[in-house]
Amino acid sequence: MAHLHGGVMTSIDIVGEVLSGRPELLDRLQRLFGLVEDGRVDPSMLDLCRKGVGTLLGCPDHAAALPAGDDLGETDRACLDFCELFVMDHAAITDADAARVSERLGDAGMVAFTTALALYDGFCRFEILVAGG
Repeated sequence: MAHLHGGVMTSIDIVGEVLSGRPELLDRLQRLFGLVEDGRVDPSMLDLCRKGVGTLLGCPDHAAALPAGDDLGETDRACLDFCELFVMDHAAITDADAARVSERLGDAGMVAFTTALALYDGFCRFEILVAGG
């Protein structure tokens, strides 16, 4: 099973085991990870957003102190702001929010970025459930 940047979510190993009997589904999940890992988005920014998701959801294995706004470049700030909206209230994301990120990452980068957020969010929530949270 592919791991995002050094094993983003330990729950992916559980999912890999569960899907081992359904290789076509496992293959689809691996292709999603491949989309995220293809270099369209800076891995350090993805790691920052992974930590952001973990922090927002209280996922202990992935939570981390995030840099203050002044310590972030415009791209990282735009992506982290979008990440917060995505996790906490996805319906509140405006076209302007999406454009702010897309202008910095390009269309293909935006697709990879939002796919990464969905994976981080889903696996973090799954990990919390498995841990009994």
